[in-house]
Amino acid sequence: MDPNMIGTLPAECLALATGLFPKRPPSPTQLAQAANLHARAAAAIRGFLTAEGPEPIEWTRPPEQEPLHADLLAELPLMEWAGTVDHVPMHILPQWGIVVSQARKYAADKWPLFDAEGLTPANYALSSDELGDEWEIIRALDGIKPFFADLAAHCLSPAQVLAVKTAYPDWYESIDHIMFDALADMLAKKRTLTWQQEDQVRVFRGIPDETPITATQKSNPPPAKNDQPSKSARQLRTKDERIESSAQEAK
Repeated sequence: MDPNMIGTLPAECLALATGLFPKRPPSPTQLAQAANLHARAAAAIRGFLTAEGPEPIEWTRPPEQEPLHADLLAELPLMEWAGTVDHVPMHILPQWGIVVSQARKYAADKWPLFDAEGLTPANYALSSDELGDEWEIIRALDGIKPFFADLAAHCLSPAQVLAVKTAYPDWYESIDHIMFDALADMLAKKRTLTWQQEDQVRVFRGIPDETPITATQKSNPPPAKNDQPSKSARQLRTKDERIESSAQEAK
C-alpha cells in the first residue's frame, strides 16, 4: 500500500478492491488493485468531464433478496484469516475488516424490516422499486467501477454519493479533490460542461441544486434521499426508463 496514505484510506481502498462480500482474505492482486484506485478514479473523472455524451448504463440484475440480505448481515471470519495473510500490513487487515463490516451495515440499515409479533426483526420482502434503491447503494459500495459507470451514464444518485461518503469517508474526500482539480483545469482552459454533466457534478460534490459550477466551490453533504429533486434532476429520465429506451432502440 502507498505509505503516503493516511487515516483509514488504505483500508478503504482495500475494501473497494475486495468488495463487500469477500470469500477469502485480500490477495496480493487485490492489494495492487487498491494501490491503483486513485489512478483509475482520476481517469474515470477526466473521461466523464470530457465526454460528448453519456455512456450506456451498465445495469445488472439484483440477486435474490434473501441471500443478499443474509450476506449483508454475515460477519467476516477475521480471526480465521489473521494468520493466513502475510502480504497485508498487520494494522491494515483489522481496519479493512471494520470498513467492510461498516459498509455492509450501512446497506443493511437501509433495508426495510418489520417486527414479526415481537420476535427478531425479519427480512421484509422488498418491492421492485425498493430492491432497486437498495441494489443501487450496494453497487456503489461494492467497488469503484459501478460508481463511476453511473457517473459516466449521468445517473449517479445522491443516495449513492451519501453511501460512499459515509462508508468510505477518506476515499470520498480524495476523489472529491480529484474532481475539484479536474474541474479547475477545465474551467481554466475555458471548456464548458453540458447541463447534464453539471447536474452530475453537483450530485458528486454535494453542491446545492442549480448552483453555477465554479473552480472554488467546496463540497457539502449530499441531500437526504427524500429531498425534493431539482428541476434538472426531474428532467433526467430514471435508470429504468433509460434502460427500457435503450432496449427499444436496440430492437
